Amino acid sequence: MPPRAKRKGSVDGNAGPSAKKEKPEQAAVKDEPIADLDQDRVLEYLKESGKANDGNTIGKALGMELVQVTLAAQALINTGKVMIKNEMRDGKLVVVFEAADELFERVAHLSKEETLVYNVIEAAGSKGIWHRELKPKTNLETRAINTIIKRLIKDEFIQTVKSVAASKKRLYMLFGLEPDVELTGGPWYAEDEFDADFVDALRKLAIKHLMEKSKREYDTPMLKYQASFASAQDILDFIVSTKITTQKLTLLNIERMMDTLVHDRTASVKINHRGRLYKISRMPAPKPALQLIPCGVCKVRRNCAPGAAVSPEGCQYLKEWADF
Repeated sequence: MPPRAKRKGSVDGNAGPSAKKEKPEQAAVKDEPIADLDQDRVLEYLKESGKANDGNTIGKALGMELVQVTLAAQALINTGKVMIKNEMRDGKLVVVFEAADELFERVAHLSKEETLVYNVIEAAGSKGIWHRELKPKTNLETRAINTIIKRLIKDEFIQTVKSVAASKKRLYMLFGLEPDVELTGGPWYAEDEFDADFVDALRKLAIKHLMEKSKREYDTPMLKYQASFASAQDILDFIVSTKITTQKLTLLNIERMMDTLVHDRTASVKINHRGRLYKISRMPAPKPALQLIPCGVCKVRRNCAPGAAVSPEGCQYLKEWADF
């Protein structure tokens, strides 16, 4: 006798009609909360750790299989809540996951074209990028770029900055980023205008400080000579102590300013193990070349002409100057 066929709906041959097979739709519904829970656990762990972790570390800490961690992390990456990176660990390249900050989550919700423009601007860093450079770097139409730029500025993803070298050109960089000194001109510019009065005031303070150092009395001429020099840090500290400005000046700012005094021969500079040292200079500023020629101060130069009674070829002063 052939074996009896299993009744419809039975798990085995002995099960009665009351045994019901679970519907596939019901199983899927039960899996979704589990997946959400995995995501919540992974995200919470990454936020608490405050650093990037690989899948094995996360799985070990949470008692999850690597495949569970990977699926949860991928879902979090898709929503911009987690960032994925490659790091070298023990000489090996490892994929790690890290909780995303607020900006990363916001960027994750940008469109493909908006993300492209954002990434190009981000790559430009603190030097920014000109509006005209966006088209060749993104291959987008000008109208599309303009629309995207307006949206990114409105939502504070990027900002518009001006360059002292070209104030009429539009330059973009990430929102909140401090523009490079090459764009702003540093402390020497105010509202895109060169602040000559401010520079002059700082130059006078530097000269005053160097003059005071040169006038101090010491036991020997050598000690007095050595003490008459000041470093850029000394000059910066003196200027800050006067509270002439609230702007933050750097050593590089001071060195640039002192270079102008050296060029004018108001100060001299020497370089040793301490760096650049400055000293007040009593050398007179060089006269313009024309003033050194006798013609520059000659009272009858208006009557001077080749072949005339007063002529260059017959000028004794000019001959002595040429011989000298």
